[in-house]
Amino acid sequence: MSCNRTSDNVVASVVLIAVLFGGIARRANAQGAGAGANSDAAYQALRNITLGSESVTVADVKLKRDAGTFALHSGVVCFLAPANGKVTGAVFIGDGNFTLAPPTESERKSLKYLSKEDDFNEKFDKMVMRFTDTTYEDIKKAGTAGNGGCETGIVKDSQNTTRHRVRTNLEARLLEEVLSPTPRGISSRSFTGNTITTRNFLKSSRTTTATR
Repeated sequence: MSCNRTSDNVVASVVLIAVLFGGIARRANAQGAGAGANSDAAYQALRNITLGSESVTVADVKLKRDAGTFALHSGVVCFLAPANGKVTGAVFIGDGNFTLAPPTESERKSLKYLSKEDDFNEKFDKMVMRFTDTTYEDIKKAGTAGNGGCETGIVKDSQNTTRHRVRTNLEARLLEEVLSPTPRGISSRSFTGNTITTRNFLKSSRTTTATR
């Protein structure tokens, strides 16, 4: 995979991954939450989210989301401060990789066309996670109590990428979830890889798994 790929192709890769596996289709027409959301305290908390005081150390933890698997080989996960009483994100710093297994032949061909590789396997050392599914509980169960050590700036960087490059108001979608009595459960990942600066993976689903 070339490091000299143009920014347009990087964005195309991000969008393809999100479209193929369910993220952008529900991407908040939430942008239509508009003025009402802007004045909501929970929405403002999501927009201005910071790291909380809770963290765990992880080793050989796998988070499977639809066709994507995130392997956290070693590192620390720092959770974001709660919004409306719910933890909706975390930062991972360490050694990890992301593999993608498209379920259909057409999707495999599309991904190969953009990635120029038969298998999609991207290593990363930083990842921002946003979620309303069971990710928080899964990671806490699989990890051990830690002492923090995560960067704060990458959260804002991830928000800027999602909003301005992928053009998704993820905070508005998260707001729907944290205020809903029956949230569907969403999972978003933005990570810094070894060959491409930033990728996003978005998934809306009730079904998620984690293994250690």
